[in-house]
Order: sequence, then structure tokens, then C-alpha cells
Amino acid sequence: MIHSINLPAQQPRILSLENGFQALLKPDPAAPVVSLQVWVRTGSIHEEQWLGAGLSHLLEHMLFNGTERRGPRQVSEDVQAAGAYINAYTSFDRTVYWIDTPPESTADCLDILADMTLHSTLPEDEFHKELEVIRKEMAMGDDSPGRVVSKLLFATAFQKHPCRQPVIGHRQVFDQLSHADLKAFYRRHYVPNNMFLVAVGAFEEQDLALRIESLFGAVPRAPRSPVILPIEPRQQGQRKVFQEGSTQQTQLQLAWHAPHVTDPNAGALQLVASILGSGASSRLYQKLREERHLVQAISAYYYAMGDLGLFIVGAEVDPDKTEAAQEAILEEIERLRENGVTEEERCKALNSELSEALNSLTTTSGVASNIGSSWMLTGSPEFARVFIRGIQDTTLEQLHHAARTFLDPAHGTIVALTPKATEGGPSIYVPSASSRETEKRTLSNGLTLLLKQDDRLPLVSVRTALCGGSLVEPSGAAGVTRLFSEILTKDTTEMSAAEINERIESAGGSFESYSGGNSFGLLADIMAPEWELALQTVASGLTIPAFLPQVLEKEKQAQLASIRSSRDRPLMLAINLLRKALFANHPYQFPTVGTEESVTTLAREHLLSLHQTCVTAANTVLAVYGDILPEAVVEQAERLFAPLPHGERLLTNPERAQALRDPIRVERTYPKEQAVVLFGFPIQGLRDPHSLELELLSDACSDMSSRFFNRIREDLGAAYSVGASRILGTAGGCFYFYAATSAEKANEVEEALAIEIDFLARNGLEEAEFIRAKRSWHGSHKTNLQSTSAQADTHCLDELLGFGWDHSKQKPARMDALQIDQLRETARLQFLDRPHVVVRLLPEA
Repeated sequence: MIHSINLPAQQPRILSLENGFQALLKPDPAAPVVSLQVWVRTGSIHEEQWLGAGLSHLLEHMLFNGTERRGPRQVSEDVQAAGAYINAYTSFDRTVYWIDTPPESTADCLDILADMTLHSTLPEDEFHKELEVIRKEMAMGDDSPGRVVSKLLFATAFQKHPCRQPVIGHRQVFDQLSHADLKAFYRRHYVPNNMFLVAVGAFEEQDLALRIESLFGAVPRAPRSPVILPIEPRQQGQRKVFQEGSTQQTQLQLAWHAPHVTDPNAGALQLVASILGSGASSRLYQKLREERHLVQAISAYYYAMGDLGLFIVGAEVDPDKTEAAQEAILEEIERLRENGVTEEERCKALNSELSEALNSLTTTSGVASNIGSSWMLTGSPEFARVFIRGIQDTTLEQLHHAARTFLDPAHGTIVALTPKATEGGPSIYVPSASSRETEKRTLSNGLTLLLKQDDRLPLVSVRTALCGGSLVEPSGAAGVTRLFSEILTKDTTEMSAAEINERIESAGGSFESYSGGNSFGLLADIMAPEWELALQTVASGLTIPAFLPQVLEKEKQAQLASIRSSRDRPLMLAINLLRKALFANHPYQFPTVGTEESVTTLAREHLLSLHQTCVTAANTVLAVYGDILPEAVVEQAERLFAPLPHGERLLTNPERAQALRDPIRVERTYPKEQAVVLFGFPIQGLRDPHSLELELLSDACSDMSSRFFNRIREDLGAAYSVGASRILGTAGGCFYFYAATSAEKANEVEEALAIEIDFLARNGLEEAEFIRAKRSWHGSHKTNLQSTSAQADTHCLDELLGFGWDHSKQKPARMDALQIDQLRETARLQFLDRPHVVVRLLPEA
């Protein structure tokens, strides 16, 4: 069944200035956030004689380093002071700068975007610092197997087109760039007739239009000759490149040249990709992972730009199964080319695409990106809507034709990054802008139910959260909660995993699990007409799991592969070393995924015991948010969750981690290029009386205007990423500062971190920092809770952990009441002369 729902029309006002600058304005009075995005029609494929240098990406970094009216750090400081969030990205064909802001700061943030894109000064001293920052970013990319294999794929699949060059550039070409080259590129490409703005949210349209004309209209149109891109010749024969690298699992990718996004075959290829590799019921997932156990993960997608595209299948494979997995993928594609697809598969793919498109519109930034991408690629802000509408008419014959035409194995590309020899009839939906308050109910068996009716989009989110995690895992069974929660999404006593996935994905839905140190749960998202299916799927996963032995063994192997893959992530490795030192002799010492030793020993008895202990009504919170009728949900929930025994709420008084008495220093080497330095301080965890102060300190120390960022990354140029974060548990926690750097800078970074932490402990934040941090927190808080699904996630977990579902609603008032002296005292208590752990993760000599 194909649901009769269309994407809502965007219909932005299009403002065209005399200098060629354009703005697309979509007011939404109900939105809590305004998203402002400046799109520059320049990316890495437009670098001409500097192709492969990463000049566009370097310029993106430099635009944060000062304008004619703002100093090198003032851009980030002004954004934070506005309570907003700024970021940017560079791709092959575009560079986008965006700010999500509270409505009252819209004018200030528009001024910042105009200033940095049109009036940057590109200071030469900042240029040399930024070169070092990007060199470190390149090293980080070289440590990421996913990024390495992606670069290898594009460099192999394309021979002439400039997208064969990585966006970040090649180090040898990058090192030849001069300050003059950067300024010339900026003057040529960052002109009003090569840019446009998208604004979505709660603003007064005419007022914003006048401000746009004042800020962006004052710069004259500039002469521009187009960048002529070479035409990629038709691929003759198969290309195959296998490369050894620093990876635990083989990263395998297969690709075929495909048409651009407006080609008549584009919609068919999108659906073929969904049928082959989108979700757990897809052909490749079912055949290669579930039946033949050849891959740990697999997906397919159609990557389309304005002038070309690629059809890509990617898989993570145990090294000894690489060739078999490659052959099996080609067999499945050939089977589709020969026999086509079924009507059921077509309907499922259509619903999946519609659901994904609807979910992209749940935030103002999502709507703005939708409009911007459509305008960038096609000149129509409605293209995404038209595309989804068009694929609903795609026939089985068109799908078969697209697969036969474009997925010829004789003209494909196969690349792999392998471990080194020493390693391993629709109606149109119109949003009503109606959203009600959350209701809390208690079912007959004691289960807590949260309900929120919000029919602005025809989507429903079902969430369950249960207390569990590390603290309830038996000794030697670390990681069992992760395994348990994943198997809850598999077979039940009434239905196979394949049937479950087929039903939920055919309805355009998704069904998955989560697990952490304190809780776990099941999550389902679906289009509103099928909400009962989502609720039934979640209930069955909790109440009648089958725990089949063959599924247990398969998921154990997948979890072991995930543990091995984590060794390819430097920061994760360093955090695990921190856990081991800080939480010795406590369950928190282990990562939630467990260890190879513990996961290997897990048996069905562990799962049955955990189910008996944790899956009870009193230990469960259920949230159903979206386009619902609350009383209908209550009636179904009473019936579906009735089998749960009452039980009791767990983790109300857990055994706390022992206090750290003496400083600890940990140093390890590993086979990567990047170095990581961590300073970890014990805190009380989720129920820390100073939790709000610590949350604000974490944000303030991670912002691009923070003293840590400015001192270590900007002034010293000694690190690529610098910040702070927390590990939060019901029995304890950790506040840690981190920096990713190079081996030769590790000592300098450690010393600089120590100095900045000591200064923070003795002085707290300065008044201006404090005000900026609070405004930034408020902006992030609104942004993070825009979507109904995000509210369901947050409210469900807060209710489970004893804070009350409305905890997040109360936090803004508590943040407003927070005084700078309270923050200073918290910093002194937590960091001044306190025992802590220093972790140094260094490259092997």
C-alpha cells in the first residue's frame, strides 16, 4: 500500500536583488528557531589550476577568522552571544554557511553571515594557523577507514571529472598554496551573483527582506566567467583497486556511473537503491547479512549531483570474507537486472522515500536545506517535492530498465580498504500547525505512558526506555545489554525478523534499538496512518522475543566486529583508556559495547536473565508522539503491553564508583597518525547537584569562541579539535577535556590544556564568556528539541531516570537563574587540585 501523502509545498518568497544576489524566504511563525543559510555556488570542483588543493575548504575555515568589522574571534563570539549556533560545510559543488538562531537574534545573525561571506579580511597570520589546522584534519581523515575508502572510490570511478579529487585536497598540492592564492579565489567566487540565502522560521518577511537588501545588496555584481567542467568519458570495463590500510574490518565499495539528479531515470535509481540496500528488509541485507553471514553492515544509495551521479553499494566485511561478499553483491544485482522487482518492493521503497523526506522537514534547518539544495541543483525550490511526487508514478518496467541500463557489472568500479597483513493516488497533505502539551498516563500494569499530539506532519514516533546497562550486567558479561537490545529487534515467537522488517519498512517506517550505560530501549518511526503497526512492533519486541540461538551467534559476531572497528577511532580509544583508569573495579570501566573477551562468552541464558530482570512495566516508559489520537493510543497500549509483569524500577540507588584518590597517567601507542590527549575529572554523574553548571561549562569549553579553542587551536595551531564533554551515569561520571593533535605537538598540547584547565578552575568564566555561553545554550536547547521525535527521546529518558518528563522544559528557567559565582564555585570544586586522569594516545614510532 502506498500512502496518499505528499510533501507540503514550500512556496518561499524569492527575492532577487539588482546585483544578482537571491534570497528564498519562508516564514513559519510557529517555529522556535530561525535557520539562515548562505549558499555559495563554489566547491572543490571549481578550483581550476588549484584542483586538488582543497582551496574551497580552506576558504571555508578562513571566513571565521575576521572581517572588516570583526576581529579573528569575534564572529564566533557574536554568534554565541546571540544564543545561536554557526557552522559550515564544503562539498564538490557548494560551500554553505549556516546559523540556527532564536528568532529575536535573526537580524544580528544575518549581519554576521553577510559580513563573513562578503567582507572577510583573510588575515595572513590566521592563514598560516589554519593551514596547520587542516593538515591535522587531513591526518584525522587518513585515520578514518570510511573516509579513506570513499576517497579511493571517487578517485577510481572518475578519471576526468574533478570530483575524483578529495574536497579537503591532497597534502602535496595543499602545501603549495599561498595567501595570495586564497585571496584571489575569494575575490573571484564570493560575489553576490554567485550566492543565495535561504531563511526559514519565525521572522517578519518584509522586515527581513529590507535587511537582506541592505546587507547583501550593497556589494556590486562582479564579472564571472564560468568554470568549465570536463565531461567524464563512459567507463570502458571494470575497475578494481584494493588498498591496504589501518583498518580492522575490510571496507568494501562497489559503484556504477549514474545520471544527474534531473535525469528521467533518477527516481527509478533512487528506488532501486532503496530496494537493494535500505533497511533490514532490503535484498542485500537479508541475503548477505542475515542468510549468508558475509557482511556486518551493508547499504546502497544513489548519489546525484547537478551534472552526474554514482550508484554505490558499501559494506563492512570480515577480512576473510571480502571476495565472497563482493561476488554475492554482484550476484544480487545481476538477479535484479534479470528479473526486476516486485510490486511489494516498489511500494515499500516509495513509502521509505516518502517517510525519509517527511522526516527531513521536522526542523527549520532541514526545511532550509531542502529548499537550498533544490534551488542549487534545479532552480526550483519545489524540486524535492516534485521528485517525491514523480517517483510515485514510477513503474516496475522503469525500475527494471534503470537497473539493466546502469548497473552493468562489466562497467562498474570495485574498491576496498583491507587490513594490513599484520592487522585484521495521492492527496496533498497540508500542515495544520497544531501541537498539544505532553500527557502522562499510567497503564493498568504500572507502565508509564507519555503522549503528545502534534499533527504538523503526518509522522509518529514510538519510544520505549528501560533502566539497564552496565550496572545490571553480571560480572564478565559486559556488553550484554547492547546485544540484548539489538536482538529485541529481531525474531519474536510469532514472526521472523525478516517479516518484521518487511512490514515496518513497507509502511515507510524504521525499527531499531539503543543501549547506553544507564538504559536501553526500542524506537520506531512511521507515517501516521500506520501508527498501530509501530506500536505493535515495539510491544512484540519487548514482550515475546524469541532469542534464537542462530541469531544470538550472528549478532555476537556483529558486535565483535563493532568492537574491532572502534580501534579505528582515536578519540574512542582514548576515552576507553580513560574509563579503565577512572572506573577501575566498577562496571563503568567497560565500554557499553563490551570487550572481545566478555562478548565471546555471552549465551542465551544471559539474555533470558536480563529480560526477566529489566523488562517489566514499572521499569519501562513508553512515549508515543506525533499525529495521533491519544485515547486510541491508550487503548492499544493497554492491550499490547499487558503481558509485562509489574516488577520494579531499577537503578534507584546504584552502587557508586569509588572516589579517585590519586592522579593517574596512562600512555599508549597505536598504528595511526593522530595523537589524542585527555584530562578526565570524576563527577557525581546524572544526579550531580551541579549538573547544570557542568553542562554549561562543557558547552563553553567546546565552542569555537572558547578560550580552549582560541588558545590551543587558533593561537598555537597545535590541535585540530579541542573541547570538553561528559560521561554521565547514575552511579558516577566524568568531565573530560580533549584535544586531537600530532605526535610532535602532544607535549605542547598537554601543557596548554593543563594551563587552561587550571585557569578555569581558579577563575571560572569571564562575564562575557558566561553571557555568551548561556545564550548559546538556550539556542542549542531550542534547536535540539525542534522535532517531535527528539522530544519523545528526551522526555522518555528524563521520565525513566526520575527527573520527570518535563525536565527539559524546566531547564531554560533554571539556566536563566544560574549566576556566574555558582559557575565559578563549581569549576573550583571540580577541577582545582583534584585527582584526575591524563591519557595520551600516541602514534607508534
